[in-house]
Amino acid sequence: MSFFLCVLLVGIALFGILYDAHFIRFGIITSVGLIGGLLVLSVKKKGPLGTIVILIGVMTIFISALISTNLELTEDNIKPHLFWWDPSPQKLEALKVFPIWGKLWTLGTGALCLGLGMAFAYRPSLIFVKNRLPFDYPYPIWRSYEQAISKPNANLIPLRSLLSVKERVLLSKYKLILVSIENKRYLVRKDENVPEDCIIIRTKNGNSICGL
Repeated sequence: MSFFLCVLLVGIALFGILYDAHFIRFGIITSVGLIGGLLVLSVKKKGPLGTIVILIGVMTIFISALISTNLELTEDNIKPHLFWWDPSPQKLEALKVFPIWGKLWTLGTGALCLGLGMAFAYRPSLIFVKNRLPFDYPYPIWRSYEQAISKPNANLIPLRSLLSVKERVLLSKYKLILVSIENKRYLVRKDENVPEDCIIIRTKNGNSICGL
């Protein structure tokens, strides 16, 4: 449904560029607004990031629908001091092309945002690492210099020392690693120190670490 709305939205906006006329512009603008609203509502449950990116795309395409390409440019209604040159028929013809390219560029930018938003919403694996955690995971950030632990004399060691060689290679893909400290889960930065009895949380098959 969302993919169909994306294609329909871009198609209507492109139709408005190819057949720009005053009597159909209102219909194009109204259709883009309504379909864009339905698209945002359809991906709302998929997470805030995809929704925000798609909303930006919808707004950008809506702006492209507002740009008029039917500009009546003549030597009489152009003020030379606004362009620092005297208007001539050749220059006026060249100037008429700019609104068309502006609409196409804006539409392309909006379509790109829609594609990214759909990827964030439905195929986050194309962008994020495989075992990332959701953005709203309710785990606190571990800070070794201020975190209170029940063992005051516990030895703190670098988080990297608890990882295998293969996991250290993949560590660059993560910003935070999920661990268990004293039966409580934390998100730990890669360069942090953790108690030596810290447990790295891995996937069910135990092959990969979890993190953001």
